[in-house]
Parts: sequence; structure tokens; C-alpha cells
Amino acid sequence: MPDLGDVLFELKRRNVFRVTVLYVIIAWLLLQVADIVIPALSIPDWGIRFVLVILALGFPLAVFFAWAFELTPEGLKREKEVDRTQSMTPRTGRKLDVIIICFLLVAVAVLVLDNYVFVKPEEPTPVVIDDSVKSIAVLPFVNLSDDPANEYFSDGLAEELLNVLVRVDEIRVASRTSSFQFKGQEIGIPEIARELKVNHIVEGSVRKAGNRVRVTAQLIDVTDDRHLWSNTYERELEDIFAIQDEIAEKIVEALKIALGGDEARALAQSSRQTEDLEAFELYLQGKHLWRQRNVRALKESIDKLEQVIAIDPGFARGYSALALVWTVYPSYSDETDWAFGEARASDYARRAIELDDSLANPYAVLGTIADFSSRRMDAEDKYKKAISLQPEEATPYHWYAISLYRLGMVEAALEQILKAYDLDPGNGSITGWVGQIYLALDQTERALEYFNRAHEIGWQVATLGLRMTYLRSGDFDKATDNYRAYMTMLGSEREIAYADEVMRAVESKRSDFSSDLYENPATLERNLLITLVDDLILLGKHEQACEFVVANDIYRVGPVADIMWTREGSKFRQAECFKDVAEHYKFVDYWRERGWPKFCRPDGDSFTCQ
Repeated sequence: MPDLGDVLFELKRRNVFRVTVLYVIIAWLLLQVADIVIPALSIPDWGIRFVLVILALGFPLAVFFAWAFELTPEGLKREKEVDRTQSMTPRTGRKLDVIIICFLLVAVAVLVLDNYVFVKPEEPTPVVIDDSVKSIAVLPFVNLSDDPANEYFSDGLAEELLNVLVRVDEIRVASRTSSFQFKGQEIGIPEIARELKVNHIVEGSVRKAGNRVRVTAQLIDVTDDRHLWSNTYERELEDIFAIQDEIAEKIVEALKIALGGDEARALAQSSRQTEDLEAFELYLQGKHLWRQRNVRALKESIDKLEQVIAIDPGFARGYSALALVWTVYPSYSDETDWAFGEARASDYARRAIELDDSLANPYAVLGTIADFSSRRMDAEDKYKKAISLQPEEATPYHWYAISLYRLGMVEAALEQILKAYDLDPGNGSITGWVGQIYLALDQTERALEYFNRAHEIGWQVATLGLRMTYLRSGDFDKATDNYRAYMTMLGSEREIAYADEVMRAVESKRSDFSSDLYENPATLERNLLITLVDDLILLGKHEQACEFVVANDIYRVGPVADIMWTREGSKFRQAECFKDVAEHYKFVDYWRERGWPKFCRPDGDSFTCQ
């Protein structure tokens, strides 16, 4: 076997290393030329790939000829035929050094020119949207009023216009949450259109002063950056409904939808449902407050919306909005118990349906209430009813996906949550639930992507999903940071200290860990209960976790015990006490009637899970 040192010496003596370096430099330069010439000659993209293949095939040939042949004054000869004492390789090597330096200078010059001299101004990426379906997003109108408190009015006017356009079957309308995520951001219209997957944008401004209002609106075709229509309206405030109707009609007309003016006006009327300006303004204020999702804002929202239905008892969407607020209010306030909140939400939802049975949200509310009461089949039927009424509305898909996930029907939950995400990609909760379901399906990288996206949008619960994702990958530092971030949101030093302690226990697999937080959960903030069950499962305290879930009526709280259907929850599912949980929350009744999840199967009169 030849000595490695001898081989290296021969490679150097025969200039193989020099030829290799020179070949790589020349090949790179040829690729740069091909990158310019081939597109200019209208040769398809395979042309560059062809050049790359030829250069790759030429490389071993160049190395072989450098090894086997030598250039002499008499021409090219086989190396073994050349007398070593007469060899020209040293002189050839020096010439190759000069050539390498020259080509290297050329390569550097090309890099400098390409990156610093002949830099083309970056052209905006063209907006490529499916033109077979007319799609539109209504951006939040800019508040130009002197009073910042009028923000609700400019936002509300844009939202009401969106609600009108949703009624037109021929138009796909981006949801309010997705459109409004760009509020206050310096982002170009083409980029917004790409993000929302629409080919038209409505934008505008509102100036409200006393009893006068000035509304400016324009419709943009983003595929070629054309303004299809624009107008300015300056009227008495009482004419705001007429302005809204007229804007909607002009947009429908500009998009060449086959609807007459009278039909477009009927759509606007059926969408608005009230002609009382005071009720309309209070309704806008109430919805604006509801979206802030804190105790003070929710209480004020209830007050505003109750005034709405007192002024106009026939305003169906006023009752629908009240039902939404009362559905979530008990999750934020310890002043209201679940039974009272559910009763109010149910009453308002049913009244909304009596007035307008085409609204989806009241049925989604009734589905959630049925879920809270473990009426699983009834809940599913309500969600499906809501989806059938307004398939363009994301919320029913969202809540139905959560319901399916909690039942262990993970694949079915993914189908529903992706429909919700497609309709409303700017919704942090929907985005976070996409991550959670991907985590349960062991698609960890995708889960991390969606949890990060949800966190960027501003969904604070995403930190819990990030904790679980980083725990799975073994990054305890990042997992702990995210758990601390969630506990910091709750605002208690005791909870922050607990986060550090329990994460250290999880890392060291200390099954003997305990905390005073587990002793009296009735005194804890409801949002804290979300995490304690997951902690107990991670620590292997399955009996205690089961008792905690059942005793505290945990499924009324929020996104709790979500690791139950991930690989981290497999031992919990196998624990004998899990059967009590599944029976208590009527999972088994649902499974026997609607089908079993992939993790569980019937076993005689009982069942087993893995």
C-alpha cells in the first residue's frame, strides 16, 4: 500500500492541487457568465443546470490529466515517459500560480461589481393570486378625527363594510382578524395582499367631527396596482348607513359581480339589521371592547351591548355579540360563575337565532356551551350547523377543531383547524392551535413554526406551546424562558418562582416534586389552572392529575391538558385513572357513537389507550 506522504508529495509535484484550484475558479466564472447569457437567450432554466453538469463531469477529467500527463516543450506526454531530471513541472507550477492569481482577481472583481456596483434596484415581487375567484380584504380605515376615542368608529365602519361584502357569494372576503392585523404598520399593499391571498384591497379613512363625517374609500386591484374606484363622502352622521350602502354597491359594481343596485342595497340592509344610529355606535363600541379580552373591557362591553338591545330589541347581531361576550367572560373574571355566564350566553344566542337564523356565531356559542356541559354529540351538531350557515366564517371551524382535539380526534381536528387558518391566518389563537395539533401528530418542526407565528401575532398562550416544543427537543433553557413568560403574564412572583422550580424538576425527572399550588386550586387564578395539569402529567403524577382534572371541572377553563394527546401524555392515557376522566367528560359516549381516536380502542365494556 503506497505511503500517504508519498502520494501527497506526488500530487503536489505533478501540480494536481494547482489544477484543482484553477478548475474550480474557472468553473465558477463560467457559471456567472451562464447565469447572465442563458436567460438573455431565452433558454429555459435547464440550461444552467446543463452547464453545471458538464463542469462537474469535467472536474475528474482535469484531475486525471494533471496526474497522468505533463506538458513538455515537445507537447503533452504521459508522466511516466518523462525523465524526472528533465521534468518541466516546477516551471509549469509557477506558471499555474500566476494564472490562478489572475483568475482569482477576475473572480473578486466580478463579486464586487455584482454586489456593489451593478446592483439593480429591488423590484417588488409580483402579486400572484388565483384570479378565478374574486377575493378582497377590507383594511381598517384610518381614524383622522381629532379624538382618538373615535377609533372604534373608523374600525367599525370598515368591519361593517366587510360584513356586507361577506354576503356576496361571488366574493371571497378575508376575515376581520386577518385584515386588521396590519393596522398601524408600514406595510405595502402588495405585501398585505400576498399575506391575505386576495387580489383586491379596500382602504380608506374616516374623519368624524360633531355630527359630520367624512369618509374616503378606494378599491385597488393589486394584481396590476390599479385603482378601480375611489370616492369621498361628506355627510351628516345620520347618513352613515347610506354611505356604507353606497360604498358596498360601488365595490360590487367595480368587481363586475352580477348583482343589480337594488340587490346590493338589500344585502347591506340585511347585514346591518338596525337603522338606529345610537344603537349602531354602541354596538361598534361593544365589539371593540370585547376584542380587548380583559375584565374591565368585557364588563364595559356587556354594558354597551345591553344598551344596544334596549334601544333596538330587533337587532340580532347585538344579541349575538352579547352571547360571545358572556361565553368568554367567566374565563376572565372570578366575579361570575360558569352557570350564570352560560345561561346568559345561551339566552342571548337563542334570541339572536329567533331574529336571524342565518347567523353562525350564535350556533357556535351554543356548541361551546354544550361542550362545557359534556354534551359532545350536541356540540358537534351545533358546530356543523354554524359552518353550514357561514362557511366563510373561521370561528366555527376553530372551536370545532378544539372540541375534536380534546376528544383525541387529532386528524379530524387538523382538517378543521387548517380550514380556519386558511380563512383567518392572522388570528393568534387559530395559529397556535395549528401548532398544538401538529405537536400531537409528532410534526415538531411545524409545531414550532406555528407557535412562533402565533407568538409574533400576540397570542400570549403561545408561550405554553413553545415550552412543550422546546422540552421535546431537549432545550430546557428556552422551555423555562417561555414558561416564565407565561407566568409573568399572570403577574405573581409566586407563579414565576414555581415555573423555575417545576422546570428544574421536569429536567431532573423528579417525581417527588410538590408545590403548595397543588394543595388549594380553588384559590388560584383560572388561567393558572391551564398549566398545572400539564405539569402533573410531565412529572408522572398521573393519579393527582386525574383528580385535579375531575375535581376542578377543568375543561371549562380554557386550553388545558393539551399534552394529553401528545407523546408526552401517553403514560397518562395508559393510567387506570384516565378512564375516570374519559367517563366523567363523556369522551367514551362520543367515541362509541361517532368513532374512536387512533390512541384508544374498545375493550369489552371498557377501553384501553396507548
